[in-house]
Amino acid sequence: MQPTFIRVIWIIAAASVALSTGCRRLRPSANAQPPTPSPAALREQFAYPEEAPLVLKRAELETAPTYSIRRVEISAPTSGQPERIVVFDYYDLADTNKSPIVLVLPVAGGSYELERHFAGFFARNGMAAIIVHREKLRHELKRIDALDGLLKQTVIDHKRVIDWLETQPDLDSAKVAVFGASLGGIKGVLLTALDERIQAAVLGLVGGNLPYILAHSTEKGIVKIRDSLLGEHNGSVREFEEQLRQAITLDPNAVAPYIDAREVLLVLAAYDKVVPVEKGWELWEKMGKPEAIVLPSGHYTAAVFLPYIQREALRFFQKRFGEIRVSP
Repeated sequence: MQPTFIRVIWIIAAASVALSTGCRRLRPSANAQPPTPSPAALREQFAYPEEAPLVLKRAELETAPTYSIRRVEISAPTSGQPERIVVFDYYDLADTNKSPIVLVLPVAGGSYELERHFAGFFARNGMAAIIVHREKLRHELKRIDALDGLLKQTVIDHKRVIDWLETQPDLDSAKVAVFGASLGGIKGVLLTALDERIQAAVLGLVGGNLPYILAHSTEKGIVKIRDSLLGEHNGSVREFEEQLRQAITLDPNAVAPYIDAREVLLVLAAYDKVVPVEKGWELWEKMGKPEAIVLPSGHYTAAVFLPYIQREALRFFQKRFGEIRVSP
């Protein structure tokens, strides 16, 4: 029996086709300026020795007609720890031709069911896929001073995964894409801005100004932690936001000008209150007004449009990379 999530996806697929006519598309700005080069001081924060990552473990999880799923563990540089292990699931295509690859960046919680759905879709359509296992960012809200370091470490972890894929003879390292929504979209913005090897990005339900988002989000887990912290310190939402503003320097808005707008498809939800949609528009402006799709939904009800989103993501990647060979 298929997992409940997948059954629901197929049940709503027909509804998605009908509802997609209510989506609004914004073409990329004809007057978009070239991206601003990232400053050397910022790039230095993510520098590490240039050497191939050490593969610590590799195991086959599942085999499908056109791809196999393998779990890989590699070493990653870090500060303050003797060793860091990055774990990811690699959707390895049966086709031996060099294939483009997409990094599917996870949402904040769950059992990776959503990410597996998208990774499998991309793999069936000629793109190898990687799901990098997440950090527990939500719980780090309790340690506001650790947030910036965690964001920086997640960028380094994903850069290290790209180092690994560059060693794989059946992957085309000139065609690396990112797909992420919500927290995965926020991480995708950072990675796209800070790693020039990313050539295409589809980023959904995302925004800039993390202090504002964390201070005003309606996401239940964030609200619970935020209320607990406010109660402990007898503080206000404004004070909480200011604390975050002092602690977080690596913000999507701050790095957005370093992104080439032609490489991005942004997906926003018109009634999103989890990642407030006004902050999505703010990010869109700072990116140079890339191509965008606006769904007539909220953050969670955007699930109705998943088949439409995956189809549009594949279309965008094909536009960026040219025809993508699909195994028979």
